[in-house]
Amino acid sequence: MAVPNSQTYIISGALPGGEKFSCGWWGPLSPTEQSAAADAATVAGLTPFQAFLNAAKVLWGTGTSATQLTVRQYGSSGQLTDVGSVGLSGYAGSVGAIANQVALVVSFRTANFTRSGRGRMYLPATGTAVGTNGKLAGTSQRQAIADAAADLMDSTDGAVASEKLGSLIPITTVLVGDVPDTVRSRRDKLVESYVSASV
Repeated sequence: MAVPNSQTYIISGALPGGEKFSCGWWGPLSPTEQSAAADAATVAGLTPFQAFLNAAKVLWGTGTSATQLTVRQYGSSGQLTDVGSVGLSGYAGSVGAIANQVALVVSFRTANFTRSGRGRMYLPATGTAVGTNGKLAGTSQRQAIADAAADLMDSTDGAVASEKLGSLIPITTVLVGDVPDTVRSRRDKLVESYVSASV
């Protein structure tokens, strides 16, 4: 069961070789909320949503694209009550591709500083240049993604869903690091530098 009176926004798409990706975030479900399909269409039309994917796709290689936004809504007992989707177009990578497993981590922070107050999404980074130090070069594109994600969380009341607490915790800060996820998990851990944006 999900957190009661919540909904999740799921961006899904294609990777080279027929693989797929998905990532997303949570938000509250109000008693007067429109249907999941209508909400998906509304969010897909938001300027912050479009800005977020336009910033993200700069890091995508050829063959990577976002193709759908799905909204899943959960009722007062945490039960799934509605699912709706809308197709996406115009969000595709156009640079040389690297391994599908390379991801950029977008981390969410809240006013709750425990593990329950943290979340993340993994964006494809299949067209990202990684330096000899194992890190992503520069901060401007990561900052653009952080700023756009913060605007999107603000527009949709983005939250971290805590099953332990049984509630949604509003996101207050978005962090985007400079170490690709596949590199960060290696034994010789790199010290990551972050850019951030307040929600």
